[in-house]
Order: sequence, then C-alpha cells, then structure tokens
Amino acid sequence: MKNTLLIWLLLLMMGNLSAQNLVKDIATSDANTIFKNYSQLITIPRNDSLMLVDDKNQIYLFRNNPDSLISKYNWNSSNNGKIRAVFKIKDFYIILTASNQTDYLVKITDNNPPVIVWTSGSSGTSGISNIYQIGQKLIFFDSNPNVCSCKRLVVHNGEYEGGTVILTSGQFTYMGEVSVIDDKLYFSADFTNGYEPWVSDGTAAGTFQLGDLNSGSVSSSPAQFKKFGNNVYFRAGIGNKDWLFQTDGTQQGTSPLYSNYNLYLNNFVKKNDDVFAANNARIIKINLGLQSQTELLPFDIFSLNTFLLNDEVYFLIYVHNQNTGKKDIQLWKYDGTNTILIKTLQTDLYHAYTKMWQTQGRVFFEIQNVVTYSPQKSFAEIWTTDGSSNGTKRITELNPDISTRNIMGAIATMNNFMYFTAYSDEVGYELFKTDGTPTNTKLTTNYNKNIFASWPNTFFEFNRRAYFMADNNRDGRQLWSSDGTSQGTKQEFNWLEYVNNENSNLSGSIYNYTTDFGILGNKLLYVNPSSKTVRAYDAITQTDTELKNQQFLSQSFNDDYIAKRYTSFTKLNNDYIFVDNLRYLWKTDGTSGGTALFYTLGNFYANPANLIKVNNEVFFTTENPRAFWRTDGTASGTQVIQYLSTDQYVIPYFAELSLGNKAYYIVNNFNSNSGFELWEVSSNAATLISTKINSNDGQQHMIVSGNALYFKTYENNTYYLMKRDINGNTTTVVSSLDELFDLFSFKNKVFYNKRVYNETWLYSTDGTPNSETQIKRIHENYAVLKKLKVNETIFVIKLEKNYSERSSEIWVSDGTENNTKKVFDVPISTATEQLPSTSEHLYENSVNVKEESLVLNNKLFFTMRGHKLGRELWVMDFTCPSQISITMLQNSNSRYTSSGEIQLNTAIEPSIKTTLEANKSIVLKPGTDIKSTSVFTAEIKGCEY
Repeated sequence: MKNTLLIWLLLLMMGNLSAQNLVKDIATSDANTIFKNYSQLITIPRNDSLMLVDDKNQIYLFRNNPDSLISKYNWNSSNNGKIRAVFKIKDFYIILTASNQTDYLVKITDNNPPVIVWTSGSSGTSGISNIYQIGQKLIFFDSNPNVCSCKRLVVHNGEYEGGTVILTSGQFTYMGEVSVIDDKLYFSADFTNGYEPWVSDGTAAGTFQLGDLNSGSVSSSPAQFKKFGNNVYFRAGIGNKDWLFQTDGTQQGTSPLYSNYNLYLNNFVKKNDDVFAANNARIIKINLGLQSQTELLPFDIFSLNTFLLNDEVYFLIYVHNQNTGKKDIQLWKYDGTNTILIKTLQTDLYHAYTKMWQTQGRVFFEIQNVVTYSPQKSFAEIWTTDGSSNGTKRITELNPDISTRNIMGAIATMNNFMYFTAYSDEVGYELFKTDGTPTNTKLTTNYNKNIFASWPNTFFEFNRRAYFMADNNRDGRQLWSSDGTSQGTKQEFNWLEYVNNENSNLSGSIYNYTTDFGILGNKLLYVNPSSKTVRAYDAITQTDTELKNQQFLSQSFNDDYIAKRYTSFTKLNNDYIFVDNLRYLWKTDGTSGGTALFYTLGNFYANPANLIKVNNEVFFTTENPRAFWRTDGTASGTQVIQYLSTDQYVIPYFAELSLGNKAYYIVNNFNSNSGFELWEVSSNAATLISTKINSNDGQQHMIVSGNALYFKTYENNTYYLMKRDINGNTTTVVSSLDELFDLFSFKNKVFYNKRVYNETWLYSTDGTPNSETQIKRIHENYAVLKKLKVNETIFVIKLEKNYSERSSEIWVSDGTENNTKKVFDVPISTATEQLPSTSEHLYENSVNVKEESLVLNNKLFFTMRGHKLGRELWVMDFTCPSQISITMLQNSNSRYTSSGEIQLNTAIEPSIKTTLEANKSIVLKPGTDIKSTSVFTAEIKGCEY
C-alpha cells in the first residue's frame, strides 16, 4: 500500500519561495473502500451489476466478468443526509436519505443537480420504511404526520411527482415482515382488522388482503413469506395454534397446510411433502401428507439458518457448550434418515447473527460473532459450504492474505460469486470476491488506488506543535501532529484499533469525523469515537485519562452523530463546556472528578449544538425545540433566550462568530422565500438582522473586521456587502456587486474576490460606502480564494482552480497591487484520470472543518489540492534560511531561496523545473546531474523581505 498522507514543505519568505520539497511519505497504504452491507442499502440491478455504497456515502455501479467500475457518484452526506438505501431505475439513481428528521427520495442523474421526488415524516417521525424495488418502480410504506396519522403504501417511478398512494390505513400502524417474490410484495400489515397477510403488485387493483385468517380485530401475525415451487408459504397464528399456510397470490388460493400447539416455525424450508424448521428450541420435520411431526435433534438449539443445497437439508445452529458456558456454532445435515454434524464453525461465543446467500451448488453465510457484551464487541466472518466437511471453510482459509478478524461484511452474490469487503496488508479495505475456491478468492478492483487524499484539517496548536486531523489511508481519520519536518510529523492516536484485534467492534465506519478538541494547560480533551468516552491526553506525562466512560455516555454519544454534531468543547473561565447530540450539557476541568453533567434538556432529541463563548456565558442552539440558549455552566444559569419556529434550522457550518457581547448565527427558514437569515443573539434577546443571506456554494458569509460585522446578502440578482456597526447597532450597505465571494479581513479592511468577465479579481474595502478598491487579477478563469493569515503585515492566498484544471496556486499579499504576487503553482493533479467525471466529487468529501490553517513558529500549516494525490498537508516557512542543502527533489516544480548559500547535490530529472535563488552563492556539488529537457535556473538574488 503506497502513496498515503504526503507532507510537503513549502518554504517562503514574504513572497519568495525559500524551499519546496516532499518531506515524508508517512504510511505505505492505499486508501480503504469499505462497502456496507446494511439492510436495504445494497440492491442488485439488472445486467449483472451491483450497486454498492461505501462508508463515505459514495455510490459505485460495479460489473463483473471482467470486474470493472461502471460509474461512481459522491453523495455529500454532511449537507444532504446519510444514505439509507440506493436504487437504480432506468438510467438514474434514487437515494433514500434523511436530513433534519425528514426522509427524502432523491433522484440523481449525471451532470444535473439532485431532485427531491418524495418527502415524508417530520419531528422525529420515521417517514419511509420497508422500501423495495419491483421492476422499474419503488414500493414503500410512508408515514407523514403532515398528511395523516396513518400508514400509506406508495408506489413510485422515480420521477418528480411520480408517487402514487395505492393503500391508506385508517390509523397509524407499523408494518410486519415483508418479502419481494416474483415482483410482488408479500407483507403483514394492520390496515383493517389486525395484522394479516397482504400482497401487492404495485397497483391499487393488485393490492389486497389475502385473508382475515384470525377473524375480527385479533392479528394472525403472518411472517416468513417464502417461495417453494409455484407457491408462497408463510406461518401465522390462529386461536391458540400456530399454522403453516400456502398461497398462489390470490384470496382463493390461500389455504392452511398444518397446525399444532406451540408450533413456532423458524427458518423453515420445504422439500417435497416435508417441511423442516426450528420449533422453539428443537429441529423438527413435518410431513404434510401424514400430518406428523418428528424431532431431528434430541437437544436444545437456536436456529440461525435452514437451507436446501443439492437437494439436501442443512441447519446452521448454535448450541450451548456445557464446558465453557458459552455457545458453539455448528452446521448439520439431514440425509433423509439421519441428522449428521458437518462441522463446528465457532466456539466460545456469547451470541451470533447470520446472513445467508446461495449460488448454484454453494451457500455463503456471514456470521457476526459477539465476543463480549459490556461493552458489546463483535467480529465478522464469512463462511462457504458445498455441503461437505472439507468444502466448509472460512474465506480466510481460501486466501490467507485476507485478515482473519477484519472482514467488514458480505454484500451480495452475482454470477456464482460472493462479494464482500475485507482487509489485506497490500490494499487495505477493498472489495473482494469468491466462488468458494482458493484460486478465485481475490481482490476485484483497488478502487482508491491513486485517488485518495488525506484531507488534513482542524488545525490547532498544542504543546508547541501543529495538530490536525488527517487520514493515512489505513487507520481511518486520526489525530496527527507536526513541527514542519519529516521526522517531526507523526500520528498521535489510532482511535479505531481494528488491525489484528479480535476484540474490535467492527460495526461502525472507520472514517472519523471528529473535529473538536479542548486544551487545558498540558491536557488535550477529546472524545474517542470508538469507545465513545471523553478523555484527556497529558502531553507532558504522555498519559491518556478517561474522564467519563461509556456507562455515562452510551446514551449520549453514538456512531452516527458523534462528530457531525461535534462535542463542541468551548472554554468558559477555567473549565470546558461540551454537549452531546441528544440533550445533555457537561462541564470538565480536565479531571475525572471534575467532569460532570450539569444540565439535561427536556426533550430527548434536543440536539444541543453550535456553542459560542460570549463574555462569561456560552450560547448554543437546540433543534427540539428550535431555540437559542445561554449557559454559565450551572443548571440555574442555563436558560432559553428565544424560541424559533419549527421551520427555522440553525446551520452549523457558519455558526461560530461573536463580536462584543453578541453572537451571530445563520438560520435556514424553510417557510420563507428568502431562505437564509442572519440572527444577532445577546444574553436577553435574539434579533433578526437580515432575511437575504446568500448561502451559495458554502463560501464565507460573514466576518468580523474592526468593530463591525460584515456579511453578504443577495436580492434582485445583486450581491450586497453589508456592515453591522456594533457600537451604533446600525446596518448599512457598503457596496453592491454583481458577484461577491470569500470574505476575509486584514488590517481592518475587508477583502473578497469577484468574478469580472469570468476572471477572478481581488478587491478590498475599508467599510465606508463605495470604497471598493480593485487590487489585482488573480486568475483568468473562475477560482476559489482562501485567505491564510500569517502575521500583521502579509497574508497568503490559496487559489484553487476549477475541476477542469485541478490545481492550486499560492499568492502572498500585503493588500496592495505591487506586493500581491504568485509564488508557487502547484502541479496539476492526475488523481482522477482513470475515473468518470463524477469522481471529481472526491475532492469535495465534506468534513466539518473548524480551522483550515495554523501559524506556528513562523510556519503556516494548511491543506491544499495538488500533486497526484489531491488534498494534502503543506507547510510554508516564512524564514529565509542562510544555507540550504538539497539532496533530493521529489516534486516537478521546486523553488528555493536563501539569504546565504544553496548547495545542490542531486540529479534533476527530465521535465523537472528547479529554481535556485541565493544572496551569496550557489554551489553545484559533484553529485549534481542536470538531465536533458529539465528546466534549471540559478540566480544570485536574496530574499526580498
């Protein structure tokens, strides 16, 4: 595994490059691609293709024979919600996602923005459930309290307004078991008279109850709809007996086959006139002709699966081990006369869950083995069997290069192959396949080879080092630190600890979105996303202390929200305030005894977030109810400032800005044509400042410069730069512009970039009306500018070009035209040259970032897109060294500047561009070899600043 987190050293002195070089290749691993196998997440489209979703909400369409990636689409889960299901209808995707407690069906097509085609649910009510694909249509159950207090059966063609309600219950009800058989939906539902069997072909006429099996309002609770031969079979309860039924999909063709007291048919199969199943704790055979019942195993078991293979009956069970007190998983076979043990698969388990897939002549099953209960930890294993003892093996026995304990789960079968996500040292987590033979148990495609970016962000200073979050393509997103050198850059923790650890909990994603930390003296406060504990790391003693453990926080911190909601460590006097994503407010002084819950919000899903310190208080928001709050760290000092309507939602991305005794929040008003609002919040009031906030593309919307707040609005096709004078509480128009992007402050002036005839220009204003100054053209096309402040005299501009160019530039400026200049052009990225155009979304993998850069010890740490691996960590050194010795050039465009001497002792390969500038001398040592077609420039020229 190669080409992971790259750290580049870019040395500048006030606009002149002192040195630029690749410092360190930290790890030796390609990126992980973890495809999930949660229920309803993966579907199998036509034409021998699989639709896959990885842990970063990227959608893949995969075809085998040969293995190939057909297309790929990135779904921005931070903005658009987490994918719950994805389907392929005709030539487009349909995504089921949830955002702000509302379910959406979204249509995705190439080169077009997403379109919401169905909306359901609100206020925490689960809207869309039991969604399935029947042909080129979706069929699902819908609960929308805005429409009725009921459950509706809906069929949808995937187009806008393409949903049709084909059945509505007279009450709010929950659905029972559901199965899709021959493009029909068989299900249990309480639409009229208790839970009874229903069938639907996706039309109103073809949707009806198969029978009122338990007459009246008492339910028969049908379950386990399965097809054998030409009929569908299911079990149901009538009176005090359990029954086996068969149906041909009509009311007339639905009839009972067998009944008995306490007959609980679990995982049944039918072979000829016999039915095999688990009956409570025993394996039984029922002969339908004789109406007889026989026990096949004389001891208690728990049934995991029953299946037919090569016309024989098999039972996957676990049994109680008298010696260990735990459970063993075993595979048994009934040969028509005897029940024979084929193999013991696992021992010493507390519990297990299984899923099963069947191909021609072989069965695959995934076993999730629970090894401890408190905390619950499990590992997955995939087994395959041809029915014999020798042919029953773990996947890792077929290919020893696959890690024994790091299989993330089976996905689907296609053309007699099972596809699964697993780990190997060579490629990390990727998509593998097997047909049950050693030769064909192998990697399909290394999806993330040469397209992975480490995405360093969330920079902060701690213990005289630059800390940041990044991904080395192997351990997930982790905390790193650097002093700006190769040797001094290291990964601080491995929070997820899944490699070769049999007790690891592999149920969650390895991608860690944690973006918030607190610093108290020598202690770094953070939340471990794997153990869900609040911890303090002491940089002096290098010890890690648990402040509150899972016993306290398991109801508070969960895998889905722990990072997206932040823990929001916010300094208040000598303590830190932090929250969870449910309703709890905590306070800590960095010790276990000093970490305590001080306030519980009334609603369970209050979701406190967006903490801002203002003087001796912390302001925050809640979703349920929608409101602004304040707290001084005590229960009595925690109060509502003002309630918002249920249509107003505080946006977390731009929510941390304060000036004087006030905090500022951007609010999305779903019930307003204007959409986004700016609110000013103080201890005793919340004031609506503007209803015309422009939220386009996520550029910076508001900044503080001097004693004023500046923000941009959009009205009547015009952008306005507005100024809010805190002293006078007045709001005035500074400038009206055609387009305005990327506000930042420098020397009490406001800087921004404008698009002028499709060119990118840098502008500034001093805040007085019509004081706009055009500084310099930065790029001939549209580009995004990010200001990275260095000191009080200069700033750095990071320019990121559009997707077609895929590269970046570094500029420095003191705010004047003459001293605004480009100092470095990052090489064009080739990371996506083998993928479709939709793969460009890889570069926009959304992570909520608190800080994108850090200045420490005269060095600027930041992230930038460039080179062949996308976004990586860069360092700019604003010293001008007296001597530079160059022994290796690892980039195609290098520039070095020294106040004294530069010594070159390396080869300059063809097509490499190298510039040396020294004030006194440039020495070419004996090892210097300047190849043909390389570009080499040497000039006696010192640092300009």
